[in-house]
Amino acid sequence: MTRTGRLNWGSNGELSGGLSGSTLKIIAAISMLIDHTFVAIFEQGYIAGKLYMPGLFTPDGVLNYSHWVCWLGRVMRSIIGRMAFPIFCFLLVQGFIYTSDRRNYKLRLLIFALLSEIPFNLALWDTYHFGTSNVLFTLFLGLISLEAMEMERHPVLRALAVAGIAVLAQQLGSDYGASGVLLIVGLYLARGDKMMTVLVGMCAVFVLPALSNFMTVLAYIPIAFYNGKRGLKLKYAFYAFYPGHLLVLYFIRCLMVRG
Repeated sequence: MTRTGRLNWGSNGELSGGLSGSTLKIIAAISMLIDHTFVAIFEQGYIAGKLYMPGLFTPDGVLNYSHWVCWLGRVMRSIIGRMAFPIFCFLLVQGFIYTSDRRNYKLRLLIFALLSEIPFNLALWDTYHFGTSNVLFTLFLGLISLEAMEMERHPVLRALAVAGIAVLAQQLGSDYGASGVLLIVGLYLARGDKMMTVLVGMCAVFVLPALSNFMTVLAYIPIAFYNGKRGLKLKYAFYAFYPGHLLVLYFIRCLMVRG
């Protein structure tokens, strides 16, 4: 810790204690699981009318927003579930900085983004939902944007490249779209500085539409305790977890509906 209060994350500035990268990844995965569980089971099951829940709808067939399922959704999605994406964006930036093979890093993200598209659609919409794509595509495009930031080109050209990638993310309908790509770029610009990282996250709530839920700032609490260490070797665990948990949630809903 310097006298200015800034923290140099990474191999040259590790903190004793704190949270490792793998711990942050587990926190984000749990947050994402809670979020997707509500969507896949409660929203696509009970709220969609495939499963019956007493009192969830009024006699006129209108959703009863005072029902405990709706309140549960606010907690699972609007509070707990909002922590996942900023943490994954932060870890992506760390991975980009410290990976020894950026080409393989990009390739892994792209392959698992493609593999996850069907589970993503089945779990969250029960069918292919045209105009949307899973969050790994956003992370992949964010990684490409970071490479654009490091090009030996005029700053205006680099900015235009990032803007083009953000527009592409929006057009693909990837989770968080252009907002997600711009958050990744912002966290990259704030890399190595704890206070700036938290400030970027706070500002993102007010300037990036897809991140406008104020509860996303909760993600920067564990991020602020990052100690610069990798922790457990979970390189491939998350890649497998992402499509895996979506398929499991889809099959659980199918069994509940058929039961």
